[in-house]
Amino acid sequence: MIDKIEMNGVASYKQATCLETDKKVNLVYGLNGVGKSTLSNFLYDPKNEMYKNCKLHFPEGDSLDNYEILVYNQTFLKENFYESSEIKGIFSLSKENKDAQKAVDDANIELKRIDEEKKQKNSEKEKLKNEKKDIEKKYENKVWQIKVNYADDDKTLKYCLTGYLSEKNKLFEYLKSIEKPSAIPSRSIDDLKRETEILSSSSSITIPSISQLIYDLDVYESNNLLKKEIVGNKNSSISSFIEELKNSDWVKAGRKYLKPNLTKQKCPFCQSETIDENFIKEVESYFDESYDNDMEQLRSNYKAYKTKRDSFKEIDVFKIYNSILGSFYDSYHAAFVSLLACLDENLRLVENKIEKPSLSISLKNTKPFFDKINIILSQAEIVRKEYNEKINNKNQSLNNIKKEFWQIIRIEYDDVLDDCDKELKSKEKEINLVENEIQKLVEKEGIQKNIIEDNQKNIINIDESIEHINNGLIDIGIDNFKIKKYSDNLYKIEREGVDEDVFKTLSEGEKMIISLLYFIERCKGAISKESSPKKKIIVIDDPISSLSHIYVYNVGRLIIQEFTDADEKNKNTTKYDQIFLLTHSLYFFYEMAIVKRKGKEDDYNQKLFRIKKTEKGSSIAEMKYGEIQNDYQSYWAVIKDKDNASPALIANCMRNIIEYFFSFIEKLELNNVFNRPELQNSRFKAFNRYINRESHSLGQNIFDIKEFDYDSFKEGLRLVFKETGYEDHYKKMMKM
Repeated sequence: MIDKIEMNGVASYKQATCLETDKKVNLVYGLNGVGKSTLSNFLYDPKNEMYKNCKLHFPEGDSLDNYEILVYNQTFLKENFYESSEIKGIFSLSKENKDAQKAVDDANIELKRIDEEKKQKNSEKEKLKNEKKDIEKKYENKVWQIKVNYADDDKTLKYCLTGYLSEKNKLFEYLKSIEKPSAIPSRSIDDLKRETEILSSSSSITIPSISQLIYDLDVYESNNLLKKEIVGNKNSSISSFIEELKNSDWVKAGRKYLKPNLTKQKCPFCQSETIDENFIKEVESYFDESYDNDMEQLRSNYKAYKTKRDSFKEIDVFKIYNSILGSFYDSYHAAFVSLLACLDENLRLVENKIEKPSLSISLKNTKPFFDKINIILSQAEIVRKEYNEKINNKNQSLNNIKKEFWQIIRIEYDDVLDDCDKELKSKEKEINLVENEIQKLVEKEGIQKNIIEDNQKNIINIDESIEHINNGLIDIGIDNFKIKKYSDNLYKIEREGVDEDVFKTLSEGEKMIISLLYFIERCKGAISKESSPKKKIIVIDDPISSLSHIYVYNVGRLIIQEFTDADEKNKNTTKYDQIFLLTHSLYFFYEMAIVKRKGKEDDYNQKLFRIKKTEKGSSIAEMKYGEIQNDYQSYWAVIKDKDNASPALIANCMRNIIEYFFSFIEKLELNNVFNRPELQNSRFKAFNRYINRESHSLGQNIFDIKEFDYDSFKEGLRLVFKETGYEDHYKKMMKM
């Protein structure tokens, strides 16, 4: 059966509103113009394009295809009566063919059994599907930790989750859609965070290029003078003595103590006056021009080498851009310190050579130190270029980080997704088994329907329907016309002694009654011999809207007996699969809900609803039984509120009060009351016409003829109660 009707975007239903029910009998109350007809017309033709935003919902495993929705409303009347005086024939089962009848009865019993088994299996399937949803929710909650970690606790990478921050299932489905990477990403989440912070910083700027350290020290470190023993002139007379001493450097050091132009000088070592001018000349001739040139070149090379050494400064790019290049600093610093240490050591060797020119020395080659530093600088330059490119293409860089982020997360949650997949597949296997069982039941159901259809062709006729309708007319008190068979599948309305189109001579009330009896037969039978049997949902919209009060009670009893009566032993049993009854009449609504007075509301398979209309549109809400009496009292409150209620509303409430009170309490024919002299005064002419009008489309008359006078209508209402003996009731309600 239908468990939800969703109305939206049609007529007065400006916004979505729902009628949700788990009951077979559903009574819907609403004043005229609130949207009852729109609701019944939707059920009459739910596939019509104008109702594209409206929906019918059925329990799991059920659908509209399993039902025939039979609707009694103005559309039904127009299609079956107003366009032709010939009524489509209604076929009902005959008792003539017992074998065929028994086959149909047995098939119907089997269909009910299959239907119960289907319900059981569908319930089992629904339970399994709920268990599957619970599994999904369990793993959705686990995956939701991603949002907690990266959007709540630390928001650096929150942008990576844009679009998946509000719904757990969307985040879960997105993670499942990511293909697991074949290799573990080289960077960590922390790496991505650092880069994101840099890219997102408003102070992000490009890093200047990092130049290589140029090696140009070979000319100094490989100079031949370093290995050459620099000594004096061997032709000097003193050279043999100096060579014997094997310490020209010692002699060279003593030269500074010799004073030229003195004939006799003390030896700086023995203090004897042994040094004369000739000795000085011999010493000086030993340290000749060649010696001096070598020494001068040696000193010049030392000075240039030291200048180069002093020019080497440690670059600060690694400190300034520590967040980008900081990882290179330690290795660069160590290599640079090693280079300076080597240069300093070489300088010390050269200094010693200058002091002792006769020494032969070799300087350490510093090129490997330069090479090591330049390798580090090359690596840093690659990172610098990549970073600058990211800064210049910030959006693309952030997108790349996002891709890396989800690759890392996908690997991290691989076990979670595997566990989920295993559990879901296991549950889906159970669901598939139940679905296969349901499908077998559907096939069995089809076999039984074929049995009914085949046998129904032999036993269906329209004669019983004619008899039922004519008997129904007599029961209600109508004996001046009847239904007659017109052809094999058509009826005709016939009045004795009248040859013209009889249907056009019927009153609105008579048309309503004949159409309702016809509709009842339509519900009980089938429209053609080829009709395939389906479960039936019955919808009746305002069946008493044009009836004289004398017929209201009888029609109400007829509808209760045929559609809404519950078995006292089984309060959830009705003749049809589901009933929707709509009415504007508070009395009629009360009559249809009267079964609820026998026990608690939940004891019966019946639910009450109310349709209201405001500036925002029509809406449907569930209604409690006790609210019916409250509505009657609210009508009195409206007519007492002269200053705030509109004339149309006051007049309509007066009509509802009279309809409710007298139809239910006294069941009087009110025409007799209005014919009394007290109410024939011209002052009450508009009141009489409005309150006693046959049509239920009443509100417009108040405004069209502009005859509403509050005091006259109020006095007219008082006289109605007075003339019927209920003036005390009137006074009581007007004082409340």
